[in-house]
Amino acid sequence: MINIEKNDVSGLPLFQSCFVTINNIRLHYIIGGSGPVIMLIHGWAYTWNEWKNILPDLAQAGYTVIAPDMRGCGDSGKPNHIYTKRDVAEDFYLLTEVLKIETLYLMGVDIGMMVAYAFAAAYPAKVKKVILGEAVLPGFGLEEMMNPATGGSWHFGFQSNAEFAARVISGNEKIYYEHFWQLMSPVKGITEESVKPYLKFYGNVEGSRGGFFHYESLANDSKFNKENPNRKLQLPVLIISGDQGIPQFLTINSIKQVADNYETALVENCGHTLAEENPEGTVKHILNFLQK
Repeated sequence: MINIEKNDVSGLPLFQSCFVTINNIRLHYIIGGSGPVIMLIHGWAYTWNEWKNILPDLAQAGYTVIAPDMRGCGDSGKPNHIYTKRDVAEDFYLLTEVLKIETLYLMGVDIGMMVAYAFAAAYPAKVKKVILGEAVLPGFGLEEMMNPATGGSWHFGFQSNAEFAARVISGNEKIYYEHFWQLMSPVKGITEESVKPYLKFYGNVEGSRGGFFHYESLANDSKFNKENPNRKLQLPVLIISGDQGIPQFLTINSIKQVADNYETALVENCGHTLAEENPEGTVKHILNFLQK
C-alpha cells in the first residue's frame, strides 16, 4: 500500500498538496478537479506555483489537474546527482500509475517542455495530446541556443556544472535569479511578492544545485534524443509560445523534427511565463486544443 500525504492548498480550495515516494524520491504535486487528466510540468527556476493562476479555470472546465514539482525543485526531493529528462519523465509516469491514471494530457514549458516530450516519447500509449512551449529540445536545436558565440545564452554552460555554479552564486541567489525572472516576465515584471514562492526554494545551495542538475544532463539528453528510435511523436502536439517569449519559430523548428501532427498558438501580451503573465489567454489556447 503506497501512502499519499494530503493537505489543503492556501488560496486553492479545489486542490490538495500531496506527497508520495517514487523512485526513492519524495515527490510533491498539487491535484484538484475531476474529469480527464492534464499534467502541467513547470520550468526553471520555478515550481508548481508557476501554474497557480490557471489551475482553478482548468478544474472548472472539467479536468483533473496535476501540477508536480520536478525532482530537484520545490518541495520534491533533491537527490545529489544529475537528472536526465527521462528520469523526471519516469517519475511522473510512475505517479500516474500510483494514481491509476490510464491516459492523460501533458503540458510542459521551458525545462518542463523537455520532460513532457521525454514522457510522450517513452510512454505514447499513456498520452492523448501534448502541449509544448517556450523551449527548444536537446538534440534538435538546443545546442545552438547554448552557444554564446552564435548568440546563445551563457547560462546553459555555467549551470551545467551544478555543484560549482550553486556555490559560486551562494549568498547572491536573489540577484542571480531575479535577473532571469525579470527576463522571463517582460510584460508584468516581478515584485518581491511574486518571486517569494520561488526564492523560498532556489535561494540556497541545495535549491540551486537541484535546479542546475537539470542543465548538467542536457548533453546526455541531446545524445539520447538524437539516437532514440522512438523519438518521433505520433500524437497531436500544440506548440504554444508567448508573443514576447522565446521566438516561436525556434520551437517550431525543433518540434517539427520529432512530430508531424502539430499546430501552433501564440499567447498575446505575454513573455516566457505563460500562465503567470496571461493566464486567461493561456487557458483559452489549452482548452481549444484539448476540446478539438
